Parts: sequence; C-alpha cells; structure tokens
Amino acid sequence: MIVNEGSTISTLRLDLEHNGFIVKTFTDPLLALNHFSSGLFDMVVLDQKMSKINAIELHREFKKIDHKVRICILGSYDTYRA
Repeated sequence: MIVNEGSTISTLRLDLEHNGFIVKTFTDPLLALNHFSSGLFDMVVLDQKMSKINAIELHREFKKIDHKVRICILGSYDTYRA
C-alpha cells in the first residue's frame, strides 16, 4: 500500500490486517517500487496523489515487473458536490 498520508495508511492497514491480509506500507512511492518484485504481492493500493511520481506512472512500472498484480488507485477529495 502506497499512501501519501500516515493516518490513511494506519486506518487502511488495520482494516486489511483485521481481515487476515498481510500488509506492507510505504509513503515513498519510489521506495515501494524498489521493494516490489514479481509474485511477491497480490495487490498494490496506490494513493492518487503522490510526490515524486504519479499513480498512473507507478501503475505502469509495477505492471512492467508483474503483469498479473492487481492495482487499486484510491482518490480522495476535500469536498463533494452532488
């Protein structure tokens, strides 16, 4: 899981671990990419807003390493208009 804010990581991590998942978290997307290898992860969760590299570019890099990995990109907005 690569998320820009620590509080978001804590919440998501606790929920996933509570449901039996093993979770590795990063706030630095390039560090996460360096730790990634084919077959090691079932899913990657990305924050839409990241520093250093955007989520779409990072998605492409992960897929180059492991084309089978599932990737979920999370987006959040400060306000919502209906």
